[in-house]
Amino acid sequence: MEASPRAVSLLCENFLTVAIGLGMVLRLYKRLGILAKLKSVDYFLLALVLGFTLRQGYQIYHLVAQESDPPRLAAMLTWFNDPLLSCLLVEAVLIRRAGVCMGWGLISKSWGSYTVAIFLTSLAHMGMWADGYRYIPWQVGAIGWYLWFVVTAAYALEPAYQLQASFRARQQLRT
Repeated sequence: MEASPRAVSLLCENFLTVAIGLGMVLRLYKRLGILAKLKSVDYFLLALVLGFTLRQGYQIYHLVAQESDPPRLAAMLTWFNDPLLSCLLVEAVLIRRAGVCMGWGLISKSWGSYTVAIFLTSLAHMGMWADGYRYIPWQVGAIGWYLWFVVTAAYALEPAYQLQASFRARQQLRT
């Protein structure tokens, strides 16, 4: 079942909106001087996701070069999902590192869950891609589908941490 062009367009718009918002947070963190350096594990995760994104770009290039018909709009809009996810991951990792340097409180946990959610979204997408091209056995591909439950939980944790942090801040203001 193929997604409608409108649904794919909304997904790209949402990713783009979040990427712009996170870019504004990063700019503020840089101005405040609280951006932190990345660790080796961050570089590994980013290299994995960026490598997959480049592989997808290479595959798209060859598909378009061999097609006689122009690609459909819905297909073209999906081409931006992996690059936008990569951008979101870079931004979230940088913000998370800055949050961890300020202390392991609810805000840094919030950004940690968001970073994990974005990375696992990319990882689940890699699994779907590998399963679709039969690079992995179907048993491993079936396990990848359960990863979406963890992704959903990680995305749900982020606002829960933010809400708890705001409740705590409000309580401290009252006392």
